[in-house]
Amino acid sequence: MSRDLKIDIWYGPEQRFGHHGLPQKYLNIVGRAISPAGVNSVYWGLKGEMRPLSLGPSAFRLRSPGDFNIEVEAERLDEGQHTLRIVANDMDGDEVESIVKIHFTRGPAPALPMTIDWSAAANINDVAQVVDGLWRIEKGGVRPVELHYDRIIAVGDMRWTDYQVTVPVTFHGYSDIPVSYHWPSYGQSAGVLLRWREHYDWGDLWPRRGWNPFGGLAFYGWMRQHQDRRVYIMGGRGGYIATDDSGFGIELGRRYVMKFRVRSRDSGTSQYALKYWPAGEPEPSAWLLETEGQEGELAAGCALLVAHHTDITYGNVTVEPA
Repeated sequence: MSRDLKIDIWYGPEQRFGHHGLPQKYLNIVGRAISPAGVNSVYWGLKGEMRPLSLGPSAFRLRSPGDFNIEVEAERLDEGQHTLRIVANDMDGDEVESIVKIHFTRGPAPALPMTIDWSAAANINDVAQVVDGLWRIEKGGVRPVELHYDRIIAVGDMRWTDYQVTVPVTFHGYSDIPVSYHWPSYGQSAGVLLRWREHYDWGDLWPRRGWNPFGGLAFYGWMRQHQDRRVYIMGGRGGYIATDDSGFGIELGRRYVMKFRVRSRDSGTSQYALKYWPAGEPEPSAWLLETEGQEGELAAGCALLVAHHTDITYGNVTVEPA
């Protein structure tokens, strides 16, 4: 075994899932295999079955060489402890193995209202579920350590239907690399998605990259080479369903509060409403954007905190019935 070949499990050798609700179909074990000689392959397995992993970099969910994202289907797990093996090999022929203990619970959806206090958590996965990327808890909230395509944290449960999320946000900057302006990224943005269940298998990449259908995604974005900075709501089947033309803008380094709400309608679609305001100031009575969703969107799902090529801090998250 080589001392230079390492497997970095970002959220530790013991991880809990389901104790704060089941936000999505998959449990994610994320990390990076590292070797000066170059990583040749990484395999993972539960109950003796070993499977190859796709490794980064990619334009989608895997940022750097050796990055991996293990998607464990929750439906296939019994309650209790599971041992997940990860085995990496490098170009020198060395091999190293890491073990992750998964503690899995099936419980009811978290009752609302609920609040996530990041400062009270030793690990992000103690109170939420990291879906993609390397994040850290710091003063004021959670923040991505490395910027890339869709760094994601899931909050809550797939069974949530009508609710609203209130969260302080501080935009620090963005990744200004050329790839962030082209397919599949098309600019930098960050915000909150309501009603999420899973990444879908579109038959072309691993880990899965399919996004829709979901519910609605509200975000502030830098689009078209910074000539268009504004607030948007994206529909759960794709495309923008609301765009703010009021001239509202977000100042880098300043803290704001974001509130995003979804309510079901008898028509079968849903109503979305969004507002931002500077932290410390009274909440405005009017919504910045209100719009109807799309046919075929999800009627239930968890909430996501999404940082797309954007350096942002999300503060404590409050979720209430809508």
